[in-house]
Amino acid sequence: MGVNFTNRKLEEFNDFLYERRVAFVGLDKRCISIIDYFHRHNARISVFDKRTLDNLNVDIVEQIINYNINYSLGENCLKRLNRVDLIIKSSEYRPDEKEILEAENMGAIVVSTQDLLIELCPGKVIGIVGDYNVDIVYLLCTILKEAKYECFLDDNPNKSLLCRVNKMNSNSILIMPINEKELFSLKYIPDISIVDNIKTNVDESFMSYSEYIEAIRIYSNRQICKGRLVFNADTNFEDDYLLNNSNVTLYSVNKRLDNGIIFDNNTIKICYDGIRRHFMDDTYLKTMKVDDIANICATFACTLNLVGSDAQINFLNRAIGR
Repeated sequence: MGVNFTNRKLEEFNDFLYERRVAFVGLDKRCISIIDYFHRHNARISVFDKRTLDNLNVDIVEQIINYNINYSLGENCLKRLNRVDLIIKSSEYRPDEKEILEAENMGAIVVSTQDLLIELCPGKVIGIVGDYNVDIVYLLCTILKEAKYECFLDDNPNKSLLCRVNKMNSNSILIMPINEKELFSLKYIPDISIVDNIKTNVDESFMSYSEYIEAIRIYSNRQICKGRLVFNADTNFEDDYLLNNSNVTLYSVNKRLDNGIIFDNNTIKICYDGIRRHFMDDTYLKTMKVDDIANICATFACTLNLVGSDAQINFLNRAIGR
């Protein structure tokens, strides 16, 4: 990609920040770099957290002091949340909290840092829903990098990629794990999402398991409307819309799907309308664990329209040292 690439959305967002009243609701370590970024663009920042000052990260406390940031802390901190233009909401806060809903009704835009990343990334975004799977992320990055994409991974709990969006271009691919709390309130949807290992336990103090399953269902429907959904058909999650939608790619190591990527007779195969096409040779797969094969199927399914099948196999063989 040429050096003259311009991210118009990012430019517009930076202009938007000037003199805007921006509230950070929930302060984690990722906020440090983002607050710096917003401060450089002359946003009028305020911060809110249910913890007290002595329980906050020391670097955030220094920012509050150095930038003379208005703050509201303690259990009732959100009582002072009013008359703001933009709310950057931590995943620890539900979107249906009374004060957040009131601010939104008064015109505030409520987003997470992941929302901003999805919206401002000029390339493609791949979201991974379910228990975080480092093997799928590794295989994705390897295949995509070999295919000359530039990969960015949003998995650092201490630093947001938001401050590096200016390094991305239309050939960039952003890979982001989406935990259940982000899933609950994400406003923007990636271009592709993998729903892999649906959790069997969630933080019940934040959401019930039934809320979690419903959030996955809603998210999956939204993903199908936005782009492509890659779904592990071996989960105990059954919905008819997953079976016959052209924007859904299923994968399985246990089921014989009419459409999708399967593991059959020690061979990975692509199935369309019940026709199974040999995809990867069986002598190698016989030595692999079922979970590793599932990860390969998920990776192939995700990259089908990004990288040719021959290239996928060649890249994957090199990635795992074959």
